[in-house]
Amino acid sequence: SSAGKFLLVQRLSGLPAGLVAASVADVFHGRLSEVYRTDPSAVRAVLLRVVRKLSLATAAIYIPMALLAPFLSGPVLGSQWADVGTLVAILAPVYLIALVVSPVSRLFMAVDKPELKLVFDGLQLVPGLSLLLWHALGWDFWRCMGGYSALSTLTYLIYFGLILLTRRFAELPGGPARWRLAPGPVPRAPPPGPDGDLRP
Repeated sequence: SSAGKFLLVQRLSGLPAGLVAASVADVFHGRLSEVYRTDPSAVRAVLLRVVRKLSLATAAIYIPMALLAPFLSGPVLGSQWADVGTLVAILAPVYLIALVVSPVSRLFMAVDKPELKLVFDGLQLVPGLSLLLWHALGWDFWRCMGGYSALSTLTYLIYFGLILLTRRFAELPGGPARWRLAPGPVPRAPPPGPDGDLRP
């Protein structure tokens, strides 16, 4: 069934991302926390270095997978699952960018702004809800998968933009604390009246 193929692709394509992302995220978090405490101006260099390395690693994994899967899925999985390879190619951009963005999202915890991750948690609901809407509108399976891939990739790009914005604030004096609302003016006591009593 279409749902079974989608779940199979999620497991096959998500396996490399899960293994790499977990290990890289822990190392990145420790390194970034140390740099943020000692030299906030170096946060950008650390972030971009990790993004560059992850981009090369993910490209080496998912670009060949997207190119070869449509030709290999039939012989390897059987004719019933032959179009799984096409689905792998369609969803490859999502897993590629996810493997880059997910580990560096530890920046939020390193700079003590973990609540910003809730933005992405909310964005992640959009592709899934859109699938239900598209299905109700009568879209076929492949059109739904193409829209899901495009929308999921866009959510990760927005998430990455938020990470870069947080990094910029982290390098300013006071760091992300500058995002907090400034306290309002302290109310002054009324001046005393002519008889020395406080005016009402």
